[in-house]
Amino acid sequence: MKHESDDPSAVALSISLYDTLLMAYPTGFRHEYGPHMAQVFRDCCLRSYRQAGLPGMLNLWVLILIDYVKSVVGEHIQKGIHMSKSKFIRLSGWACVLGAITFVTVELISLRSAPAYN
Repeated sequence: MKHESDDPSAVALSISLYDTLLMAYPTGFRHEYGPHMAQVFRDCCLRSYRQAGLPGMLNLWVLILIDYVKSVVGEHIQKGIHMSKSKFIRLSGWACVLGAITFVTVELISLRSAPAYN
């Protein structure tokens, strides 16, 4: 998918990462819905960035990652392909790592932007 050249760098990075994550969906599903999913993600990402900056985007990522694991597994099950246990563990592991990184980052940003009380 082509991205707007005027996207903020954090948004462009998020879009590239999301495009990579779409590769886990079954091929047929990805070809039919992938471009639409990428466009909706880009729109949501831009809106989150404009409304709340980096913390807003990180909150979006938390929601995306939760839905991502559920929907990838669901699409593979609906397709009728049995996802091997090792593939499921690998995908789940990466999703947990990304979720943990996102959570820690959001917390660190929240702490930095919180007003100091004396």
